[in-house]
Amino acid sequence: MPTADDQLVFYGHPRSGNAYKVALMLALTGAPHRSELVDLAAGKQRSPEYLKVSRFGQVPALVHGEIRIAQSNAILLYLAELTGKFGAAGTAHKFAVLEWLMWEQDMLFPGVGRTRFLSKIVKGDPGAIDFFRRLGERAFGVLEGRLGESSYLAGAAPTVADIAVYSYARLAEEADFDLSGRPKILAWRKSMEALPGWATPAMLMPIA
Repeated sequence: MPTADDQLVFYGHPRSGNAYKVALMLALTGAPHRSELVDLAAGKQRSPEYLKVSRFGQVPALVHGEIRIAQSNAILLYLAELTGKFGAAGTAHKFAVLEWLMWEQDMLFPGVGRTRFLSKIVKGDPGAIDFFRRLGERAFGVLEGRLGESSYLAGAAPTVADIAVYSYARLAEEADFDLSGRPKILAWRKSMEALPGWATPAMLMPIA
């Protein structure tokens, strides 16, 4: 188990939306940590040294003493438990938060992240782009509906579910999704950006 002297070490890159989730959580909680930039363009995420940190060869990763965690939403849950912030209150709330974390990876991340990647970063297959765009539109419909019922995804206060979902919802326009007809999402994004400690990926994971 980590001791009081064990420092949190965060591995990420500003190009990764999943890494941004963790960087934002660290900023919002004020958790002391050290950041390590992983050079994705140079393939450092697949180096033998980094594979000892993350078995999946991806960012983000978090090291705390002997604990190594490599998936973004798992890291968010760990940090919520460690800091006592943005976590769940009780069993029912915990599973509501977990539902949204799993939904984010199932629908929103591929819908927005893959659409953005295939249409803006590489020249992807038009059929694949269309598939992911339709998934993204469905995801934004679900999100707008939920935010019409509650200020935040799992209740009246933000949790790690909001941090995870926000990290890709903020990229909607970069993937050419039109949110002008989804006022609840736009208002929720502003409320997330008003949280003390909020910052952009470039601010939290600067490249020297």
